[in-house]
Amino acid sequence: GLWFVSEGTLPTYTVEEVLHGLEKHDNILVRTQTLTEEGHKTVLTRAESIKQLKENGKAVVEGANLHVNEYGSPLFADFFFFIT
Repeated sequence: GLWFVSEGTLPTYTVEEVLHGLEKHDNILVRTQTLTEEGHKTVLTRAESIKQLKENGKAVVEGANLHVNEYGSPLFADFFFFIT
């Protein structure tokens, strides 16, 4: 059959595995798109990072696609795909 036509690819990792990895490694923090007064992206504390992933983690994104992207702002991703 044509199973690949209607079913998307499965990610290498699950959200639960990413959360477990975050909890296991103290040196990993979440960086948001929100800018600080200095113009840098906000880096959450350890507790905030874990809370953010637990409350808002929905999917693992690998590589580039037009629906969900790893580049941040969808507008930036749209420009990236247009240029490439």
